[in-house]
Amino acid sequence: TSWNVYFSSVNTTGGLTGSGNWATAPSVSTDSTNTGSNNKIAFACDLAAPGDSCTVTATITNGGTTSAKYTGYTFMVDGKAQTGTTVTLDSGAVITITPATSWEANTTVLKQNDTGNFIVKMELPTTVTSLPAEEKTHKFEMSINFEQNQ
Repeated sequence: TSWNVYFSSVNTTGGLTGSGNWATAPSVSTDSTNTGSNNKIAFACDLAAPGDSCTVTATITNGGTTSAKYTGYTFMVDGKAQTGTTVTLDSGAVITITPATSWEANTTVLKQNDTGNFIVKMELPTTVTSLPAEEKTHKFEMSINFEQNQ
C-alpha cells in the first residue's frame, strides 16, 4: 500500500474581479510540517478597492493505494495562524474557505483516486467604508491534513 494525498492542481480561471491582482500566483508545494508532498498551496493577492477579489480552486487527490481520512486544514494569512472558514482582516479584507462538498474533519474518507475541491476567496467587500491608504497585499498559505484511514 502507498500513501499519497496531495493538491493536484490550483485553478485561477475567472478568479480575479475588479482590480484584484495576483502579487504571487497560486502554487503548490510541500509543507515540511506535514507528511506527503504537494500538500500546501500559497498565493498573495493585491486588493485596492471595494469589490476586488482573488479566488483559487484547489483540487485534492488521493493518488495512493490506501484510503485516507480528512482531518482538517490549517492556514496562515500574512504570517499569522487563523482558524475557521471566514476571517476578516484589519484591512477589511475577508477570506472565505469553502471545503469540498460534504467534507467533514475526522469523518470524510477519500478512497483511491477520489478528489475534492477547496475554494479560497480573498476579497475586499463592496460594503467596506474605509479603505487602506494604499493597495494591500495579503499572503495566504494553506495545508490540508489527512491520516491513513484505519
